[in-house]
Amino acid sequence: MPNYKFNLLDICIINTYIDSKKLKDIISQCDIDEIEIDTPSISIRGIFANLCNSYTVVEYRHTIKEMLKSTLVFASRVRLSADDINDIFNSFTRMIINKPVDDEIYKDILIFIYYQNKFENITNENLYKLIISFLRKLINVEFNKQNGGFEIEAITQHNFINVLSSFAKKDKCTSFEDSMLDNLINSIEGGELRNFKQTIIQTVLIPLCPLVNIDFYEKFKNIVNNQLTFNFNIGLYENACRAGMIIPDEQNEEKLWIKTESEIESRIARENNGTSIFPDPLERLLGQIANMAYFDKILNREKLKKYIGYYDLYDLIVCIEEFDYINKFKIEWLTRFNEDYIEKICRIGSAKLVIKEKLEQEIIQNNQLNIKIKKIYFKWFK
Repeated sequence: MPNYKFNLLDICIINTYIDSKKLKDIISQCDIDEIEIDTPSISIRGIFANLCNSYTVVEYRHTIKEMLKSTLVFASRVRLSADDINDIFNSFTRMIINKPVDDEIYKDILIFIYYQNKFENITNENLYKLIISFLRKLINVEFNKQNGGFEIEAITQHNFINVLSSFAKKDKCTSFEDSMLDNLINSIEGGELRNFKQTIIQTVLIPLCPLVNIDFYEKFKNIVNNQLTFNFNIGLYENACRAGMIIPDEQNEEKLWIKTESEIESRIARENNGTSIFPDPLERLLGQIANMAYFDKILNREKLKKYIGYYDLYDLIVCIEEFDYINKFKIEWLTRFNEDYIEKICRIGSAKLVIKEKLEQEIIQNNQLNIKIKKIYFKWFK
């Protein structure tokens, strides 16, 4: 039986009456990699142009926003032409520059880019164009005062710049204007964005480092080092080390251990008082340390063992062979590991057997099991 091809009426009905979350669920449950259409792809281009333009001119934008989000999700699986993609990115940038853009739209733009990139449709030029539009919006005073905007939410909740930068490559044909990057630095050092300095260093400057010229790389690196010296933050230290901007050092690592001891004392005090905090600050901290250990960014690895017993996922990363897989392993962790780490676990025969049994039991009992977990089961544990 041939694949169904969606005509223009189908597409309009879907984008109007099926919200993006439901559409994502349908695509995930049916494991759809590509959607075929029975209409010229220029129609998709036109839909985006109309929606993005309407978003900038209509005062009450909720309906337009929902239609745009659904269109992004649907079109992400449609194989579009290079001209289509160029035109759609132009629509994105015009919308971003001219109006406050909801952070959920930014999230769904990333979904669109992620899947179109699998079709090898996303060019460096398009990525740089989108990054530049976003940065100009971020440092625009109009959108960072009373009129708002959702750029901070986009970089903190959805890693907008981090994801775009991960797809982009440094080349001689595309670059960022020095004046724009200087304005960004000035804004976080003492301007409109000074209250978001820590956030922007982690979610904008560090991800951009592989793409900027050597002068701005050194400027960004100096900002990171100064921030760690005068206002140490474990997330910043973790991100900078993982990005290769700085080399792990004993002085900063000692600050990390001091913070860990402090969080353990705070948790004990809360337990004695019969109170708790969610999410648990200690688990968050140990998760960051586990990430650093996972990427071999901890110098004193022996020290890691001191904190076993406070957070199960941390215990697994630190002591993979001695971990209690029967009682403590959670199958949803598998979606967080890369294939190298899953293979490392599978080399432990007893661990592989326990996880296999847990997966098979979950597959039998749970009809809504994450499709990613099913794929991992059939690839690694079947």
